[in-house]
Parts: sequence; structure tokens; C-alpha cells
Amino acid sequence: MPNLILSKYDVDLLLNGIEKDTLEHGIDKDFEYSVLPGEYTITFESVESSSVKGEVSLTVDCDIEASYQISCHSDKVSVETIYVDRLTELAEGEVKLDVPASEYKYKNYTEVENALKTLGFTNIKHEVLYDIVLGWTEDGEVDSVSIAGNKDFKRGDVFASDAEVVITYHMPEDANPANITMEKVASNYIGLNYLEVQQALKDLGFTNIELEESTTEDASHNNGEVFVVNIDGRSFDVGDVFSPDDRVCIKYYVVVEPQPVFYSSNDYETAKKGDTGVFSYKSAGKSYDIYWIIDFDKGYVYYFTEGNGESSCDRLKIESGTLNDKVIITYHDGGDEWSYSLHFNYINHPETLIMVDNDGFDYKYSTTSLDKALSLRDAKSIKDY
Repeated sequence: MPNLILSKYDVDLLLNGIEKDTLEHGIDKDFEYSVLPGEYTITFESVESSSVKGEVSLTVDCDIEASYQISCHSDKVSVETIYVDRLTELAEGEVKLDVPASEYKYKNYTEVENALKTLGFTNIKHEVLYDIVLGWTEDGEVDSVSIAGNKDFKRGDVFASDAEVVITYHMPEDANPANITMEKVASNYIGLNYLEVQQALKDLGFTNIELEESTTEDASHNNGEVFVVNIDGRSFDVGDVFSPDDRVCIKYYVVVEPQPVFYSSNDYETAKKGDTGVFSYKSAGKSYDIYWIIDFDKGYVYYFTEGNGESSCDRLKIESGTLNDKVIITYHDGGDEWSYSLHFNYINHPETLIMVDNDGFDYKYSTTSLDKALSLRDAKSIKDY
């Protein structure tokens, strides 16, 4: 199958338009020319077509060694400068590279450092990447070398001998002297104030600490009490090792005042107990509604209807019980007495009220707005039994 990207043809080498030599396809070759100082254009031209070519410029002001790599395409010849080495005497305090940057990659940093010192560089620094985890990379293997900020230098490039040279190399992750070894388990921090925990972890050396608050109405917790600490997304034990910039998350409680539910003067947790505060329930009928208000604070139960023209409200004293068991109320009408009981449909679930009448029949009522129920009650005349 023919190569659709690169073409196969010989190339003529021209110097300022004058043909000098021919390069056979796929063959490396050295040429030596004696020319006068000046500006030259080096052309690599297809022997098959003078319009298919590539060019580079070269300033000749001394003896020079230059290396180029060419790639032949159907419509052009691509030319890449590998190096231009000017064979002149260096000025005092100058150093010339004898290899490109790529030559140092993957070697041990000590070997590279010695080679650069031999060339004459005096300001050599190290940057360590503690990133070897699985061991595919050798300890001390060079990742890059920069000279005066240049990571792509070529053979023949000249730098000041005191230019900053930075050798970046790889080392095992667990060899990082900045690593933090945990002296406590995560659970040791639970229950403490988040500011105390934050400072303790800062003192260990962690720099990436995030705080996350969680509101709660549970008064058994303290404001600012820590309930989760994790590092790098997980819990930790004594001896676990982390990097200083690993993400630390501290979660803590912000205790807020419990908010009353719409059908009671209680918050939900208190309402579940069914023995304090005020509750309101109703049963919506086609022609009128039936209301019950259970007021533990004052010790009364109120019963009234709305929508049928009735203007009075029954008030009965709570004799005993809770809504998780049964609240007993008794009507006293002349010489007649009869009792009802009221309780939650399910224990600790104040959402539904059951009224059991004197004959043992059950009637179900749903929660309703306490404010509205009290407003309707207050518009009626109270009738005590």
C-alpha cells in the first residue's frame, strides 16, 4: 500500500539556488562546504519537481556545523533544524551545549548534573517530582532540564555559565519529606470544635482545608461540633501518610432553633412526643369541617365545627395521657357523662389523629394550620363541659 502521508523521492540540496548534492531517499548523509561569510538559503528540492521544496536560512560568520531533518511530502519538503553549532571560541563566562535537551531526558539526574557541571554551568538547582507510585519510573529519572527558562535548547546553543539550570526529576511519592504521617485516627477529632480541628491539621502541615457546615435542630449537638473529618476523600488511621496539599474536609454542625410545624406550636421532634404544646387537626366534610385542638400547655381539648353555622366551641379538660398513648376527655352534661380518647394513628407520627368515641368507633383527622384553627376557635363562644 503506498504511503499516503510521506512520499518517496530523492532530494537535491541547493545553496543560494546553486545545486550542490543529491540526497537519496531514506539515507542520512554529511556534506562539507567552504563558503564565504554571509547569509545563505539552504533549499531541499525534489529531483522530480522544482516546485516541491523546503528552505531554511543560515548565517555564516565562522565555522559551523548544522544538522537538519527533512520529510518528503507530495507538495513540499518539511525542514526541521536539529542544531546549528557555531565553532567559535566562547567568550568568558559562556557555555555551549553539546547535546539537545531531549538527550538528558530519562537519564539519572546525577549523571545529567555532572555533565552540565563539566560543560561549565555553575548555578544548578533541582526540582523533585514525588510522583512515582507504581514503580514504572526509575528513582531520580530526569523529566526535564531548563536553562535560563528554556526547556527546548539545542546542541550549539550558548548560555551564560551562571544561567539558572533546573533539573526536574522523579522520586517515589512516599519519599517526599513534606509528607504528613498521621498521629491520630479520624475519630479522635469527632466531637471537637471545628476551629480546634482546623488549627490542629494546619499545625500538621495541611494547606488545603475545607470547612463544610450542616444545620441541625438536634440540641444534643454543640454548635461547631465536628462529625466528619476526611483526607483525600477518605477516613484515616494512625500511620497513614498524606501530601500537605491533599484535600482535607471538616464537617461540623450548626445548631439552629427548631422551627414549629404548621399544625403545632412544636417543632417536629418535639411534636412526635405528643405530650406538650398545641396541636390542630380537622376532617373536611362536604358541607362543614370538624376541628380538634389539643392544648397541653393549658390542659384543654377544643372541639368545634365550621361551615354549618355553629357558633360555639366545646372545651374539655385533659384528664390524662399523651397522644402516643391516648388522651382522655370526658363530657359532663347534667347527669350524663361520656368519654372520648385521642391518639396518633401511629406512635411518634403526629401527621394523623384518631378520635375514639364512647362506643369505640374510630374517626380519622388530618393536620391543619394551627394559626387558622385558633383564629376560627377564637371567633366562637367557648362552652365548658
